[in-house]
Amino acid sequence: MNLYFKLQSLLIGIEEQNEMMNLIDRLNELRKLYVDYDRYDLVMEIDRQILMARQRITNIAIECLQEPYIPFL
Repeated sequence: MNLYFKLQSLLIGIEEQNEMMNLIDRLNELRKLYVDYDRYDLVMEIDRQILMARQRITNIAIECLQEPYIPFL
């Protein structure tokens, strides 16, 4: 039973990490547009959001190693 919860935790964590990676991809595309329009104030905000998403990915990985992983919905 413990293995089941561990595997389920890992699956949930992987799905959440994939969502964060997709968000980072979309933010990078948006960032390119703002650089083209010389909107560096918005570029800095997007960079901050990307860093926060990367930190969340790291936190998810750490949380998945703990038992059981229950994401905050």
